[in-house]
Amino acid sequence: MNLSDFFAGGDMTLASILIPIAFGMIIAACLVFINKQTLGKFVKRLFDENADSEQSARTLTELGFEKNRLLRRSLRDGSSLRKVVHVCDGAQEGKQGEKKPLRYYIPEDCAYRAEVLYNPDGSSVLTILITVIMFVAIVLLLMMIVPDLIQMVANAVNRFKTL
Repeated sequence: MNLSDFFAGGDMTLASILIPIAFGMIIAACLVFINKQTLGKFVKRLFDENADSEQSARTLTELGFEKNRLLRRSLRDGSSLRKVVHVCDGAQEGKQGEKKPLRYYIPEDCAYRAEVLYNPDGSSVLTILITVIMFVAIVLLLMMIVPDLIQMVANAVNRFKTL
């Protein structure tokens, strides 16, 4: 069995390899967009509020994110967002035993990393649409070109065998 038989016949066709890869890339692009838009807005709001120390830390309510489930999930201990966004006042109790809400801030040493990872600028629905169109075009182009390239390589190998 040579390489052209592998891609041209049987259960493993070129399409069955390229199409899942393209779908995976499209899903990844959408997840990055969602991540940058939801978590990025939170990080940007912390920067806008100058929440860079425990004294200037803000609660989710103050920032307008009290009902955002994805953000609450992303702010759990051990998450990648919590590596740049620090928390204070969580364990302290206020008057009459009620818990104070968690307050969040981005320290100076994490500011650059937060900016790079969660900057919402530059990611829009248009960029996702362009990404999807590009992935589909590349898959179609590869499905047209790769079989011909494999056939050319197979012909070259066969010519060397006959020499």
